[in-house]
Parts: sequence; C-alpha cells; structure tokens
Amino acid sequence: MATKRFFKPFVGKNYNDGLAGKKVLVIGDSFYCSHREDCKYFEECTDIVKKDSSRFDTVCPDYGPRKLNLSDAPAGELGEMYRAYKNFGEFLSGYAEGTDCTTVWQNVAFTNYVQFFVPSATSHSRDAVSERDFEAFKETVMELKPDVVFVWGTIAGEAIRKGRKEVYDYDTPEFHAKEGYICHLRLDGLDKDVVIINTYHPCNMYGRWSSTLPDLKAYIDEALGI
Repeated sequence: MATKRFFKPFVGKNYNDGLAGKKVLVIGDSFYCSHREDCKYFEECTDIVKKDSSRFDTVCPDYGPRKLNLSDAPAGELGEMYRAYKNFGEFLSGYAEGTDCTTVWQNVAFTNYVQFFVPSATSHSRDAVSERDFEAFKETVMELKPDVVFVWGTIAGEAIRKGRKEVYDYDTPEFHAKEGYICHLRLDGLDKDVVIINTYHPCNMYGRWSSTLPDLKAYIDEALGI
C-alpha cells in the first residue's frame, strides 16, 4: 500500500490498554541530525527543499551500528530516553497504574510529524512542514485509531489544526474546536472523533518537556474520561 509516511510509529506493547482505557498517540515536531561534520549523506538527507531522507534509510552511519534504519527513529529515540521523554513519561505515568516515566511509553504510540530529518535542532521552522506530513499523520491516525492525540510544540500543532488550509478554520468537516487549544479530528472511515491536545510548548528530543498551561491536567482528565 502506498504511504506518505517515512517514519514507522513506535507502538507500545500495551497500546490497546492505553491510559485510563483510552488509546493514546503522542506526536512530536521533528527529528534532527547532529552529524553535520561527520556524515557524507548529511546535506542530502536533511535537505529542507527535497524533504526526503528515504534514500539513506539503510545506510545511516549513526543508526546502522544500532541495527536500526532511519525510518525506525521513533523507537530508536525512545530507546535513548532523552529528558523530554522522561519528563513527559513522568506526566503520563499518573494515568497508568504500575508504570513509571519509562515504562508508561509501552502504553502509548509515538512518532514525529515532519517526515524527514531536519538539519538542526534550531531548524524546526515552518519551512520543514509540507502537505505530505498531514497526509502521513492521517495515515497514522487511521491505522492506530487513537482516542487522544498529544501534540508537542507549536509547529506540529498548527499544521495539524490547519490541515490543508492556509488559514485557521476549525469548522471544516475534519476539525471542531473546543476551549482554544483542544480540537477534535474527524476522518472519513473512522467511527469516532479523535481528541487532539496541543501542549503549546516547544520541545525537542534532547530538551525539557513541560507545559505552561496550569489547567492542562483538567483537560486531559476530561479527554480520558476521568
């Protein structure tokens, strides 16, 4: 089957158990490469115009020794468990009994929105986003059928809310707005609306996930039916 995705979502072994009985997908902004100086594929793999790392899927000198393809980045980066993942895992662990900041990831799915490696942690610009990413996001939603999607950062959040539109419009057949930073996604062929919660906090995989929203937990409790 043709796919718009490059990255294979990580799906925890307890994904169907979820959090409070709800299936949860976590979406970050993008993966970036830190090997500008020592990888001969860097310029092509992270080309912000071509937006296509697929040619180097099986030959990456960083991922190869770990017996991973580039497309395995969601699982690979979770395996490294950078601070952002630990912090967010700590936040989620309160919704899954018997888990901690690392084991709770087995109850959710994870991937990033942008479908190629961007050239640096500071290049998370809107120029990296393309229509392909929204189509890939929809494929993942249709496949995993989450009840709730957490979106880290503003870039992916804005792109998902916009869909294919250049202006914000939450009254399209795909989106319904609620309370400012929560919206509901409805896709043809999916028999439910998906709750999307955007934490509105920029985040990268080496960084510190947090939220400036004091009422975030109340909204999550509502989304999870608690």
